[in-house]
Amino acid sequence: MKKSKFRSLMNLSWLILLALMITITSCNDDDDDPKPTPVEDGTYVLGNSTSYTELGINGKMENGEDDVTEALRDGMFVKYISVSAAGDGFNVVIVTGAVETTYGPATNVVDDALIQRGTLGTSGVFTVPTDGLYYFCIDVSSNTYFIAPAMNWGIIGMAVGDWGSDIVLTPGTWSKDAMSWETADIEMREGEFKFRQVGSWKVVMDDYAANTNFGGVLSGTLPNLTTTMVNGGGNYALTLAQEGMYTVALAWTDEAGFSSALTKTADVEPPPEYFEELFMIGVGVSDWDTNLPMVAVYGNPQLFWKIVWITEELEFKFRPDDTWGGDEFGFDTDLGGGEYTIGETNLTVTTTGYYMVVVDLEEEKISVVDPTVYLIGDCVGGWDQAVAGNIFTVGDPNLTITKDLLDGELRMYAAHPYFADWWHVEFMIFDSVIEFRADGGDQERIDITAGSHTIELNFITGAGSITP
Repeated sequence: MKKSKFRSLMNLSWLILLALMITITSCNDDDDDPKPTPVEDGTYVLGNSTSYTELGINGKMENGEDDVTEALRDGMFVKYISVSAAGDGFNVVIVTGAVETTYGPATNVVDDALIQRGTLGTSGVFTVPTDGLYYFCIDVSSNTYFIAPAMNWGIIGMAVGDWGSDIVLTPGTWSKDAMSWETADIEMREGEFKFRQVGSWKVVMDDYAANTNFGGVLSGTLPNLTTTMVNGGGNYALTLAQEGMYTVALAWTDEAGFSSALTKTADVEPPPEYFEELFMIGVGVSDWDTNLPMVAVYGNPQLFWKIVWITEELEFKFRPDDTWGGDEFGFDTDLGGGEYTIGETNLTVTTTGYYMVVVDLEEEKISVVDPTVYLIGDCVGGWDQAVAGNIFTVGDPNLTITKDLLDGELRMYAAHPYFADWWHVEFMIFDSVIEFRADGGDQERIDITAGSHTIELNFITGAGSITP
């Protein structure tokens, strides 16, 4: 009996000692600082002015595509982030294995569009002047960054009217982790479109650029359509069967990024049908057996134009094909200033020379005026239309300009009050031949080296030249 009591006492002592050891171990664990949750290698936004208060997948930046090279740029990272003007700002943390490198702004300059640009440093914090959604980009290869406001979004393209201006989507309530935009009663027709930050296709830095637009693929079953949201992606395409009135909505969350919803709410009348082609004919421009093709206008099936040599007092008119089937037309009423209503009478001019002839089938008008052709773009230092110093001189038989040009793309267009945007009526010289954009897509680009150049255009023969 004594031996059993002794063994029981020993067993009880060991149990008490074991419980004491567990208690001490637990207390020690509680006293230690918790270890941070490891994250995968990458580039992260971190700061209490955002919803990213610790390193995590929602705050990870994406590899950026350089719009200049149209390829991913090594060291370039982009992300749309919602930022409060309050708080302690935010930083970028690049995680490589066990090493974390923190970046802030070393320099900062704000331009007229309220875009912050600067160089990266390893101290300080990024801040914004107002609460909102921002497009944030860093490029460690050039040690630069930008922060662009991204609160205003729109839909743009021929499907909603034109590539020249946005239909603005009305913003909803802002928060650190979500934002939405929506506009009802948007008429959408067969054609292409994109979403973009209102008035902006991209943010341009010294040696790279970042897209501020989304494209991709339109899908779904009516009345509910949606799109993939690819930064800088190809144009969406709306079909004839999908035409209608739509409510268009965008949404952004810090978890899922951008998404879209296009809801058809009503049908629309089918668009009017116009001639697919239009020709000038007559002894005033050639003879009564030869059709001279006019040029279509991008996105405007009702418009045709031509710069043509017309002989005074000799007649001409228009027809849509090579037959005299009753569709040919001339003018009815002379409105003055070279403008006429469409009718049955053949047209003439009083002075031999070049003329810009435009036919508007929707308004049923004809315009016959002096031609005006311009250069535009990087080669002349800007994209403003109708700049006096960029106009061609009209001669016989060439339209000519001699000018000191900058490095950049050569772009040319014919101007007329019926045309809203220059790129609807642009043309180029390829292999000494004038080729028109007409109703097609973007033409190939011709880069000009800085220096004096002479450009000649012969619209009688269709020949063109660029020297030196």
